[in-house]
Amino acid sequence: MKKLLSIKMPFIYSYKEYALPLAIMSQSESCFPWILSNFLQLYIRMKYPTDVHWLDFYLVNRFFYHPNNPFLEIEKVRYSTVTNADRQNEFIINSIKCNKYVYLACDEYYLKHRSSYMKIHSWSQLLIYGYDMEKETYNILDYTNGKLSTITCSFSEIIIHTNSYVNIWLLEFNDANYDLDLNLVIQLLEDYIESYESFKRINFLPKPNYSSVFGQRIYDYLVEYYQSHYESDQNYYNILPLQILLEHKKCLHNLMNYIEDKNIHTFSSNLHKELTEVLNKATIIRNLYIKYLVDKKNRHLREVIANIQELRKLEYDVLLKFLRELKKIDLEIKSLLGQSVT
Repeated sequence: MKKLLSIKMPFIYSYKEYALPLAIMSQSESCFPWILSNFLQLYIRMKYPTDVHWLDFYLVNRFFYHPNNPFLEIEKVRYSTVTNADRQNEFIINSIKCNKYVYLACDEYYLKHRSSYMKIHSWSQLLIYGYDMEKETYNILDYTNGKLSTITCSFSEIIIHTNSYVNIWLLEFNDANYDLDLNLVIQLLEDYIESYESFKRINFLPKPNYSSVFGQRIYDYLVEYYQSHYESDQNYYNILPLQILLEHKKCLHNLMNYIEDKNIHTFSSNLHKELTEVLNKATIIRNLYIKYLVDKKNRHLREVIANIQELRKLEYDVLLKFLRELKKIDLEIKSLLGQSVT
């Protein structure tokens, strides 16, 4: 007996926190306006030596805490309720039988596809979306060799983190309808351009409990971080901020395409060209850093830093134009609906 739930690789995949639930949602194109409405603001959530995940999207509607997501029904279960291997397998299989994906933390020491296998006890999240009782295997979504991949692993590899303060999340897909939230899009883009702390707008929005930097000010820290490589003999270098930066530009580009594909508005060819240039510039920066990781030549690092500075200026000018067009669309829609404009 076996069962496999549907997933589709998302275009935002740098962090598991987003990639795993988005892989569930992305099986339906109706989720794209939700993604494009939310993934538009960036912030630095901690000083970069503390954690490699220091550059992040700021989400008004988060996946697991204070969610406002019509595509996922989310249930929280304490790990402490799953006390042994037989109970774990029964719980996971019964959840999938009920069309619930299982998002949990496992010990990488036992996962053959992870670099920590049989070396280090390290806890990391993964998504289980299927099982095969005859082969005693699970179908999981996780990173291997730095790439988000679908993987088959044995029942015995899944050793669940059982600390009482950690949760298992059960996610059930709901094929809902969602219209692009143009008000939220405009708000987040304004905040990004002006480096405004988005959580200050409304009291219930998630507030960072540490020093944070929002919007275009993140470029100052990107430059500072990559300049520090000149003076560092560290063995670990971090490409994640540049991947997040690239995914942010993909969201902007996809937002423009979505608005046109749905015949909401037609943008000028110049704005298309300029926003594509922003995306291409972010791609070049990421690829130059990969070259630097391979050969450690400072000229590649200098090019990374120079291109980051160029991208900031280019993006600022382009997004101001894009924002003006979005506000025109908003006025036109409100006029058609007979809503008052303030």
